[in-house]
Amino acid sequence: MTPQSPFHGYPALVLSPNIPSDADASSAREQIKIAENELHKLDLELSLILARRSVIMSHINRCRMVIAPYKKLPSELIRKIIVLCVPEVESENATPGKEYYSSRLRVTQICTTWRKIAFDESALWDVSIYPLGRLVDLAESWFRQSSCSSLGLTVRRESVYTDTFNFGSLSPVVNRVITPYSKRLKTLGMIVNESLLKSVLSLTLDSLLSMSLVLDYKDDEWKVSDLPISKPTPSLRSLTLSIPPGFSDERFFLALPLPQLSRIKLTSRISASIVPGILGQCHSLEECTIIAVYQAEFSTFPTPKSSIFLPHLRKLTILFGSYDAEPLLCSFEVPNLSSLMTNIDFSSPRFRSFFRQLSNIHCITIHGIGIRGSFIDENILSSIPNLVMFRTGPYPIPPLALIKIGTGDLLPKVEHLKFPESNRQFILDMLNARSLAVQARPGEISPIKRIVINGAGVEGTYKESFDILRSQGTEINFV
Repeated sequence: MTPQSPFHGYPALVLSPNIPSDADASSAREQIKIAENELHKLDLELSLILARRSVIMSHINRCRMVIAPYKKLPSELIRKIIVLCVPEVESENATPGKEYYSSRLRVTQICTTWRKIAFDESALWDVSIYPLGRLVDLAESWFRQSSCSSLGLTVRRESVYTDTFNFGSLSPVVNRVITPYSKRLKTLGMIVNESLLKSVLSLTLDSLLSMSLVLDYKDDEWKVSDLPISKPTPSLRSLTLSIPPGFSDERFFLALPLPQLSRIKLTSRISASIVPGILGQCHSLEECTIIAVYQAEFSTFPTPKSSIFLPHLRKLTILFGSYDAEPLLCSFEVPNLSSLMTNIDFSSPRFRSFFRQLSNIHCITIHGIGIRGSFIDENILSSIPNLVMFRTGPYPIPPLALIKIGTGDLLPKVEHLKFPESNRQFILDMLNARSLAVQARPGEISPIKRIVINGAGVEGTYKESFDILRSQGTEINFV
């Protein structure tokens, strides 16, 4: 018997042929009760463990039943399912989302069969996203798995609140990942200083479709004249630039293949003075986004020296900060523009001439930030009769303009509207008038198919009227 045995100290009693005394017998009975209680506890614990095992096994069996049919599928069909179900990143998008990154790992966790097929499908491993340079080995292995397919690489900050970091940590990324696979890169996004930018511009990027650069610029540290002219990148179509204030040397942009771009995005606080010069070189531009442009000691955007002619531009987004950007927008010549999003003051009469050229525009979205005017000029709306979608921020449409929208004298083809709640009664009258106008002039005036109104409290007040409009096919939403 071990020292932990409840019968420790009684070997002589158990083995002795003599009759035990009453005290020994009583003590033995107590030890037996203790042992029986311990056995009972162990039996209860065993029962609980077996019950938990049964529950877990039932879940496992159910999962196996779900997976079993997929395991029996032909390998070629599994391969097609994997490729179709994994989110696809647009070829011109330089920064794939987290879902695109993690879904490739999820398909490897279904079963052994799927894992093997997924790892053999090189097209699944063509994008790598990781913070700074800490996971170079992972990126290198990830790209090696991609076989001969084209690649996408995005290097991000670990935190949006990180202003400074050691750029030396990015050197291994350039040397071990970007340089060896440069001819297969289709998207590239990274934060660069002067040294890293020189390395990137010196690469041969024959397959690059999209590039996103966040420039780390401080005072006069950069020697723009020393930047190499970038090597030919015949496939590049999309460029995103984020440049801090103070960087205004246009020679930098000579190193970039601007004339062939179809999409450009200028973000952060890029100096306003260089925007016209950049756009003036983008002769093939189809989509342009300018966000939070910075102008030191600003009051008015500098007037461009000449008009900016962009004959192929179809989508324009201009979201400025705190100053009047009217001169820039009015300098655009964009005859084929179909979509405009902005937050500038649309009450200015100068915009009438700008909108007269927009014969093909079908969507306008006006944000509230930065708008100083009280109303959107009615004459501007009258100059865009082919508009199909119109969304405005917190500033209301003049009541008279709403009435004319209802009768079809303004925006006769518009089908989608978004308005603030400040003039909700006029909105309701407009919708009712529009229904009558459509019946009176079918084909000439389009019905309002969808309207979004800011202010959920409106629905209860005019519920009956909104129900009638819904029955006529108008989708009404409140936000």
